[in-house]
Amino acid sequence: MFGLLVSIDRRIPTRSPRCAPVAGAHRVREGEGLIGKTIGIVGLGAIGRDVAQRCKTFGLHPIGWSRG
Repeated sequence: MFGLLVSIDRRIPTRSPRCAPVAGAHRVREGEGLIGKTIGIVGLGAIGRDVAQRCKTFGLHPIGWSRG
């Protein structure tokens, strides 16, 4: 999950040489970084709590919701 977040932040898929350039596409900027961003977590069971702890390690602010 965190590999996907970093990939999206750094816009790695759009920089891939296998991706054909799109007509009228703007210049690709560097990622803004994940530190200080907020992430929502649905379900705060054992896995949700573990994900929240890992988010804090990356400098994210987790917000959680659970039914129970």
